[in-house]
Amino acid sequence: MAGGRQAIDGFLNTGAGSSTAARRAVDKVTCMDPIADPINLPAARQLREDRKSDGRKEAPSRAPSEKAESQEKKKILCRQCRQGITDPEQRIAVQGSHLHTFANPHGIVFDIGCFQTVRNCAAMGPASIEFTWFAGFRWRVLICGGCLTHLGWMLSADGLEKFFGLIIDRLVFPQ
Repeated sequence: MAGGRQAIDGFLNTGAGSSTAARRAVDKVTCMDPIADPINLPAARQLREDRKSDGRKEAPSRAPSEKAESQEKKKILCRQCRQGITDPEQRIAVQGSHLHTFANPHGIVFDIGCFQTVRNCAAMGPASIEFTWFAGFRWRVLICGGCLTHLGWMLSADGLEKFFGLIIDRLVFPQ
């Protein structure tokens, strides 16, 4: 993300996009990076600390058992770092379907699947009702706890109802 931000800053400094409005638009787009977004800074620091400590406290590796390998094959993984995110059994239908296709206000199209639970993820930023794809649900950006990749959204309604909309092409599904 830092390299992307440098490229954007370089573009803005050339004069081609140096207007204040252009800089604000870029800032809004690049704030998805939890490290650069001041709202998300405490959570990003915690994720960084967790990643550091995970590397230092690793248990000695053992050869995986057949049962462990079988369970590993059933997991849905982050495409970027192969962290376990959820299981196929967690698929749910929301508004009549498990799969949905939506476009955000910038015209970016997402194919998402709905899941009851996830693991190894963090919801970032405040909950928002703006541009929600599911009436009555607020959304928060969901990132992978292993590599900080944007994986989708946590959606919650008033009360305890919540589910997760995961971006299909950012996941690896079991065969």
